[in-house]
Amino acid sequence: MRAGHKFLTLKNPIVWGLLLTFTLFCAVIFLAIQLGPDGKTRVALFLSSPPNLIGDTIAGFFSSLAFIWIVVTVFLQGHELREQREELRLTRDELKLAR
Repeated sequence: MRAGHKFLTLKNPIVWGLLLTFTLFCAVIFLAIQLGPDGKTRVALFLSSPPNLIGDTIAGFFSSLAFIWIVVTVFLQGHELREQREELRLTRDELKLAR
């Protein structure tokens, strides 16, 4: 890691992943406390739903979460590959000087 590199910058994909995860959790909580058509909260409707509907809802939530972190992983790998290419270029330059 370079000297002076800050972790909490908007250029860091992990920070974006954490922000998007927090936003997803806030959206789920906001939607969960809304009242349904019969005056009960959506959490109460969710808990009284059949098991397959509960499973589908949980799967939808976690698939969104997984998608966020897959995108973050792709950006991290791209960053690592750029750094590796730069390191290989510097190594090539040093080998040319050593000859």
